[in-house]
Amino acid sequence: MFNKKIGIIAVAIFVVMLVFSMISVFMETSKIDDYPMFSDIEECYSLENYKLDDTPKDKYVKGLDYKASFVATVKTDDFEFEIFAYEFETLADAKNYYKEFKELKSEIKSDYGASFSAGHSAGDGIVFNGQNLYRISCSSKELDDVVEYLLTVFTLKL
Repeated sequence: MFNKKIGIIAVAIFVVMLVFSMISVFMETSKIDDYPMFSDIEECYSLENYKLDDTPKDKYVKGLDYKASFVATVKTDDFEFEIFAYEFETLADAKNYYKEFKELKSEIKSDYGASFSAGHSAGDGIVFNGQNLYRISCSSKELDDVVEYLLTVFTLKL
């Protein structure tokens, strides 16, 4: 009987901790007001100085045609992130990439889109404007800092 009470108390404590953990994830809100965007993919080349040797693979670009790309793991003194930037041949290719990444079922009617999210440990973002698109991946704690940094690198804000 005594062991059963201890078991019930242990389970209750575990459930309470799990609930608080989930609440903290949902309460993490991003401070992103402006979405940085490059007007020309050459703006990404300023990140070359911080590029690590390894080049991440992008599973979302399969079957899509692009004119130029910049794919890298970027590391500064303050944060590290992966960036996948493309100038696609067509607006349809940019929309298809965005749709595949966001797992959208419906068609995208706009010529631009942006989405950033931070989970418990990982953060990501994707922005497209016309045929230009980039996606970033980083830790959730660094997402706001990475976006603030990209606002200084890229010339457009959406």
